[in-house]
Amino acid sequence: MYKVCLVDDEKLELNLLKNHVNWERLGVKEVFTAGNGQKALELVRAHNPDIVFTDIRMPVMDGIEFAKRLRELERAGGMHRSPAKVIFLTGYDDMELIRKAFRLAASDYILKPFLVEDIEKAAGEIINSLNEENISSQPGGKDAPFRVGDAMFYEEEDRRLLSGGLLFEQRKKEFSEEEYRNLRLLRRDIVSCLSRGDRDGTGERLKAYYEACSRGTAGIFRDGAVCLCYQINEELVAENEDLSRCRQDLALRGKTILRLMEEAGNAAGIKSCMDEYVNGLLEWFCSLKEDGNYRVVAFVEDYIGKHYMEPVSVEEMAEKIGLSPGYVRSIFKSGKGMTVNSYLSEYRLEKACGLLKNTSKGVGRIGRLVGYDNVSYFCSIFQKRYGKTPSEWRRGL
Repeated sequence: MYKVCLVDDEKLELNLLKNHVNWERLGVKEVFTAGNGQKALELVRAHNPDIVFTDIRMPVMDGIEFAKRLRELERAGGMHRSPAKVIFLTGYDDMELIRKAFRLAASDYILKPFLVEDIEKAAGEIINSLNEENISSQPGGKDAPFRVGDAMFYEEEDRRLLSGGLLFEQRKKEFSEEEYRNLRLLRRDIVSCLSRGDRDGTGERLKAYYEACSRGTAGIFRDGAVCLCYQINEELVAENEDLSRCRQDLALRGKTILRLMEEAGNAAGIKSCMDEYVNGLLEWFCSLKEDGNYRVVAFVEDYIGKHYMEPVSVEEMAEKIGLSPGYVRSIFKSGKGMTVNSYLSEYRLEKACGLLKNTSKGVGRIGRLVGYDNVSYFCSIFQKRYGKTPSEWRRGL
């Protein structure tokens, strides 16, 4: 059984982390909480946690400084177990900040606002890793089955397809934890560059990823390509309705690329399959980037995603991109098939459903968290959309 330390200056977030994640089912016996990095340091000295979830932006001592001091404490022998696995929580999608976190041997990061399942998934992955480390440290444990990289997230269909050793090779410690973290970060960079239509960035990071994977065996190279393909498909293709409608060939190719890489049988063939898939997607996202109307739609979607908890107006968004409110409304409706206000309402209600499902917060509190200060109005539009009040919807789960 493991120990977890939760660090966040937001009491609501801390309560969600501590009381609504099923820690016992994950194999965690003790959970400790702190409101800033300084208090967290006192906790880790006293309790030696196995896993730490920490916010980055906090008063007194932020998460980066806390993690730095934690690593110093571990190197100085001030802890009585292996280095803690650190997962950063941040509302700032800032790659430089995240890079700093990974230089401090972070295991992962989660963007806010998060749901309970986001935390449980991340914790489950770390605990699987700890279990495997414990097995490999025991006599004969080094020959225990090991799921390479992030392959543990594959669906059962992919597990059956890629049986025969690809996902369950014997553990060969070819890469250090730092090298595996670098591979994860490169995958995220590749996905990010692809989604922005960044040709140079995608090419540079894909080359770096291939070079990093090629330092292992052929099996490791193949696993790395599969992990990358799966992440691209999950984040950019699987639920991309525009891509499915306009480029069905690419959408369908995402469903067969894993089989093609398995059949390729060598690094050159795997790389060829991967390059063809990535280049096709890159052309698609570049075409969207070059479309001025798409940029307006993308800006509005991104702005709402970051500010839906606050009052949002088309006028404010239009001012930020130097266009008239009427033009923004027209372009958005043309591109999305709905008004800005309808999109905002749908987005807020989806977030409300997530909170109703995954937390025990009251209806009024949930309404405020998704941007509705008037609880009656929130209940009214929720019922209009789903045919039930928020409380009725929750009871029906």
